[in-house]
Amino acid sequence: MNELVTVNFDNQRVLTTKQLAEVYGIDTTAIINNFKRNQRRFTEGIHYYFLKGDTLRDFKENYISERDVVGKRSPHLYLWTERGANRHCKILDTDKAWEQFDNLEDTYFRVKEYVQNQFAIPKTYSEALRLAADIQAENEKLKEQEQLLLPKANGYDLIVNSDGTQSMNEFAKSMNWGRNRLFAALRENGIFIEGTTVPKQRFVNDKYFIVKQCRKGRMVFPVTFITPKGMKYVVKKVDEWGIMEDLRLAGLMM
Repeated sequence: MNELVTVNFDNQRVLTTKQLAEVYGIDTTAIINNFKRNQRRFTEGIHYYFLKGDTLRDFKENYISERDVVGKRSPHLYLWTERGANRHCKILDTDKAWEQFDNLEDTYFRVKEYVQNQFAIPKTYSEALRLAADIQAENEKLKEQEQLLLPKANGYDLIVNSDGTQSMNEFAKSMNWGRNRLFAALRENGIFIEGTTVPKQRFVNDKYFIVKQCRKGRMVFPVTFITPKGMKYVVKKVDEWGIMEDLRLAGLMM
């Protein structure tokens, strides 16, 4: 299964009809026709979401750069939850569909378990104290990394969050780099997932980036933040990729 663009809505991962069709190896028409024939088996808000009007417009604003997610002129959009993908798998009942749904469960939809574990609510006073101590220790560690990085980062002025991270937009702006040019280079060089502004998992595991789920209304979407370690890494890579020279030649830098 090819790497999917991550799509979030109503605080959970979902799939568009196009994505679901590609995963199951069928046409989008088959997904819609199966849904229409079996609509009584699907419940809106549980198996799927139907977006239109203002809700769809807000959704498009967050995923406008991901052409595989939603077209600019789409009048409406179906989003399928894990349970909805499972329901379609049962309707298709092919070996490929069952195999691909197992893959979705083990990879794409597994993030919910990670989020639940990461933000588990302490059940006792001692657990709360331990959690607070862990958070404080991590923040102090990130602040130390930031101070080590600042003198080496070509004198740029960082606007960082309390955990030492910075959004990629802020980072590109503070470095006087073109945001789109930087994202394109990160994708071209295999650091970001193709067609997205999200890093590949191994670069998250190496603590170069953190992907946070941000909310706008009912929608939840991923925003990439760069850590102090990642800042140092990207500064080095940008020099190797020649972005600075490209911008100078284009007259965008002094």
